[in-house]
Amino acid sequence: MECFGINPEDGRTSGEVRTIVFIAAHLPLSDVDAVILREGARSLHSLPPPHGPARMWVLLHAEAVGETARHEAEVAATRTQAGTCLWTTSIVWRSLPEVAAFLNRSVGYAHEAGDPHLQRYYYMHASLYLWEAVHAAKHRSVRFYWRLETDALFSGSYGALLASTGGSDADLVLHKYSTEKRTGWYPHWNNNRELLADVPARNRLFSLVSAGRYSRRFIRLLYTHYWRRGRAGYEEILLPTACARAGPAGCKMAGLGNGMMGYPGLSVISDFHYWRPLACEDFLAALRRAENKFWHPVKNRSCVAAHLLSRQGESGPVGTIVPAAAAGPSAAGATELARLRARTLDLESQAAQLRAGQDHPCPASHPHLEEFKQTGRYWCYASAGNGGDVCKMSSSGLPLPSHLPRGAGWGTTQKDCTLAPEVAGRSTGGAGAKYT
Repeated sequence: MECFGINPEDGRTSGEVRTIVFIAAHLPLSDVDAVILREGARSLHSLPPPHGPARMWVLLHAEAVGETARHEAEVAATRTQAGTCLWTTSIVWRSLPEVAAFLNRSVGYAHEAGDPHLQRYYYMHASLYLWEAVHAAKHRSVRFYWRLETDALFSGSYGALLASTGGSDADLVLHKYSTEKRTGWYPHWNNNRELLADVPARNRLFSLVSAGRYSRRFIRLLYTHYWRRGRAGYEEILLPTACARAGPAGCKMAGLGNGMMGYPGLSVISDFHYWRPLACEDFLAALRRAENKFWHPVKNRSCVAAHLLSRQGESGPVGTIVPAAAAGPSAAGATELARLRARTLDLESQAAQLRAGQDHPCPASHPHLEEFKQTGRYWCYASAGNGGDVCKMSSSGLPLPSHLPRGAGWGTTQKDCTLAPEVAGRSTGGAGAKYT
């Protein structure tokens, strides 16, 4: 793992940092996310005790590490004022060859071969181990790591997040926990039977992992009992199951929400879903009133970045932007703001098309494109809410709209949808494409 742009310590040593906030992202880092992350990094850097000092590191996944990737990582470090680190799948395989060997023969991992994003969910959190291997010795006082995906936003300051969760000593804090019995519809249970073969039913747990907090003890647990022994699994199952199986003496658990299954809840969840995109403007309203809750997924984040740029030099609920020489954004900031506003208008236009039902190929007889029970599979329904008659598009040769989550696919059961000739002849799709 190669890292760049390590934050200046302002007289403090890395050994005094108590919390690391990792942001999981991909190269290239977008303009919007660079603005949002810069705000977060600055607020963490100035966070006083008892919750500070804290730091942000952006873990950038790349297909390969070459000169282009290194340059983009260095640029990202400058733009975010955070540390950035490059990691790749091949780096994980070299560092954890036992995991590579296991996944090479794993039926479940092979089943995800059509979607590299889903395959990465078998080893994404190994990036925390890679970071520890490089930096742990210099960060002796760190107790917890937060790992947030870019579409998991907190409607308040990072200081408020650390304060509201600082009273918990849980080793693992995720969204909420459900058993296999309660979530039998979840497709990854069957893909992870080898991992679960000797796990009692009460310890077979599932949780979203888009936002989570992990103790160093938990990372060691994963390494010692799973990765080093050549055991891995889909992380929405592996992480909570590993902690539950270790028991309270080996791994304490808590939820970001209001608690389930007897685990304490930290009540920092507002609107948290697997895929249903949340409106940027709704999150921004919560941010302005310092709601101090997690929202996920906020796919369109441009209004947040535009808001941060427009109030440059002012204090606000997500921390303080370094004051500009004069009130208002700088010339460079104004240019960036104009670009973000144009991007916002473009996304709002696409959202209007979504609301009008113009972006998918479902026929007029079945006009509602909907996911069935969070399976990641989509059908066309005659009525909203999975209602009425249903037909499938899997034989049509038409793609799902690109605004849907990675890993989404057409359902393959039910009768074929009857399409108009001009629709059946389409071969490409995407947000804003007019099929009907």
